[in-house]
Amino acid sequence: MRSHFDLDTHDPGAPSVFAELGWVLDEAYAPFRAGGDVLTGSGFVLARMWHTPLRAHTEASCMTDECFSAMLVVEGNGQRSIGQAQVPFEPGVLMIHDARLETEVDVPVSVAAIHLSRAWNAILPSGVRAEDVPLSFRPPARFQAVLAAIVNTAFQERIGESDLGYTAWLASIDAAMSALLNSALDDLRVVRSPATLYERAVALIEQQYSDPEFTVADLAESLSVSKPWLHQAFANEGTTPKRVLQRVRVDHALRLLPPLPTPTEIADAAAASGFATARALRRSLRAGEPDTPATTAG
Repeated sequence: MRSHFDLDTHDPGAPSVFAELGWVLDEAYAPFRAGGDVLTGSGFVLARMWHTPLRAHTEASCMTDECFSAMLVVEGNGQRSIGQAQVPFEPGVLMIHDARLETEVDVPVSVAAIHLSRAWNAILPSGVRAEDVPLSFRPPARFQAVLAAIVNTAFQERIGESDLGYTAWLASIDAAMSALLNSALDDLRVVRSPATLYERAVALIEQQYSDPEFTVADLAESLSVSKPWLHQAFANEGTTPKRVLQRVRVDHALRLLPPLPTPTEIADAAAASGFATARALRRSLRAGEPDTPATTAG
């Protein structure tokens, strides 16, 4: 669905359009000298504006983990919400927001104002689930350049003058981002083999066990795989990443402890084995099953 608004004529629908995008206009800048249009559909929102002397604060319009959004304002003044603070930004900057990463990256571009939200399931390669895509391969890190290039090309060629133009423009974004994802995931396919992943994960645990801050989440991130995929690889071996991490820590502590250890020796063994406290190590030893220190929960 496409809707137009004309700020030159104080279109009463304009504030509601901006509100739907997470933008709140500062009425001190009225009368506005601007216009624009909004295209909405299944999984995306696209807004375009021109000659926009506005002040706005922004919030991510895509509130689920499986989305990203991009916004650009090239004229006027703007500010965005970061926590409770209102942070100004310069016009001519494309801000790409990844909901799951909770981060933004600013990319200088030189086109009309734009806001875009797109659902992940529209761009993932065939057979790939959103949860299988490692965070390191998600926007904004991988896609800021291609988004900026597509935005610039689209507006320079004025392909957005009709609904058909918008459809083609969105399709070009989907194709480019899907290709990038597919390329990135090619690098992971060997690692994604459950047996190989399990072997690499255990080897990494053997290297990192002495760090009490090392968690299952860190393990997944280091291997560039999702936690569900990591757990599945360990489940195929009849165990879990947490259990293996704890077992390695306990085994190392046992190698350090004499038959009748003193409290000091227990504390030293705990520290060297990645346990947060001597008490956590004692609980693990008494239970005969590794106990999880709070700092190692993943």
